[in-house]
Amino acid sequence: MLWRVKLLDLPNEIILSAVEELPDDSVYALAFVCRRLHHLVLPSYLARKGLGPGPGKYLSLFNHDAWDAIRALKVAPFKVKLRKLFYLVDCKKDNGRLVGEVETLKRVLDKVEIVEEVVVVFDRPGITVEGFPSILEGDEVDERHEEDRWIPVPSTHARNVLDTIVSSGQCLSLSVGGDVFPRSSDNHQQLGSTVDDHPGRWQALRRRLVQHSSCLPRNNGQNLTSFDLHTPVLFQPLLCLWTLNTLNSSSIAKISINQQWTTDNNRGNIDQWSLILPHIFMPSLTDFSLDYCAIWTHDLIAFLRRHRSLQKLYIGHHVTNPSDTLRLSFQDKSALRNITHLQAPVNWLTFLLSNKRSLPALSSCTVLVHLFGTDNSPLSSILDDPLEPILPRLCSLKELHLSLSFGSPLSDWIHVDPSLGPEDKSATTTRVHSLVTHIEACIRMYAVPRLVSYKMPKWLAQFPALRRFAVYTMSGAGSFAPAQKELLLQGILESCPGVIVDFGVADEVDLVTRTRAP
Repeated sequence: MLWRVKLLDLPNEIILSAVEELPDDSVYALAFVCRRLHHLVLPSYLARKGLGPGPGKYLSLFNHDAWDAIRALKVAPFKVKLRKLFYLVDCKKDNGRLVGEVETLKRVLDKVEIVEEVVVVFDRPGITVEGFPSILEGDEVDERHEEDRWIPVPSTHARNVLDTIVSSGQCLSLSVGGDVFPRSSDNHQQLGSTVDDHPGRWQALRRRLVQHSSCLPRNNGQNLTSFDLHTPVLFQPLLCLWTLNTLNSSSIAKISINQQWTTDNNRGNIDQWSLILPHIFMPSLTDFSLDYCAIWTHDLIAFLRRHRSLQKLYIGHHVTNPSDTLRLSFQDKSALRNITHLQAPVNWLTFLLSNKRSLPALSSCTVLVHLFGTDNSPLSSILDDPLEPILPRLCSLKELHLSLSFGSPLSDWIHVDPSLGPEDKSATTTRVHSLVTHIEACIRMYAVPRLVSYKMPKWLAQFPALRRFAVYTMSGAGSFAPAQKELLLQGILESCPGVIVDFGVADEVDLVTRTRAP
């Protein structure tokens, strides 16, 4: 006797297995057959469109897949967990479309239970000032003071986008990037000018900051714990006060300030930081990263002193060099007593660790070194000699990391110093290279020259304390041919027994945001 089995008679596992073989349109239609299939199949459809907590899942708003996801999310009787939400704000769009996108963004967040990371990128409209009023217009100008005319009330659309994300309470991590403002001499390019160039403008900004300091901090951040500020737009007068209110949220523990240069000489924004930094205070801050930003040394040290809970400090290559005349005071040393990991170039390391009592809790340190194409200097000149003044301090650390980035495809990167190496182990004098326990090499190439595989093991043999070696290239382990990779691993095994070798993919970001201490 034949039994006729219906679809709903099957277990959920078999139904879901069959659904995986169906095209998207069929899965979406199947989700509306009945209540059971709606609850069972619709999450599978949403996962195809990037909505889900799994690795690699993300929703990019307003692309071809996003509208299908938004349509399904609108009718979903449940809330979903989202790992990453990406929103590219096209500043060339007219006001009506931008307002509609903000409303859609609100509806999406209403249907999301939690989103681990939100990335907002303001797409640069062009090089002329006529290109960006669509994102900034609609602002009211204070006519009471002539010098205030350049500071409108914060932009309606730009602020609405950020307010919608932050105030929803579902966002844990927010990253804002992009270059909205054109590089011109127009009044709108405020961060490209100095205080001396426009004293009236900066007096107006200073007055605004003082007026709003009484209401700071405000818990604008809701559940926000991480904030990446990778665009100068957030510190423009249009959005500066919103940014300060959000930064002063008591919940933010991790902040990254990057890509803040706004002028051709990359030094025009050093003065306004003297105005802005004193108004930033985050009681829960434990992780601070800084790069591509011009800040006076005394302003940065004063900022660090206010954040006594800071545990991890990352300073990149493209930060203003520390002042030669400034020395850390006793109060500075005591204020930085909780920092356990420090990552910085050689000049900042020597500045912060020049005294044995500085950073007493420090247990791990990363030295940032960038080698240019013509630079084939030995370790003694790029590592040992510059860090010799703080050698006693480095000897007290549990781990010393060396983070290398290279600027040439030539094999001259790897220069073996004949005065160093295994034969130097019996020497009584300790050098900095002998303390290195971890090395990370960031090689921005898709195919690494074969000669590198021959020379790399001998170069690594110069580090007797080495425990881990990581290579980051543009295509990960694929940058090495199979035979070349085997040659490299075998050479390292012979020259450096016990060293763990990792291969990874180099991101299109600066090394300070790529390297994170364990």
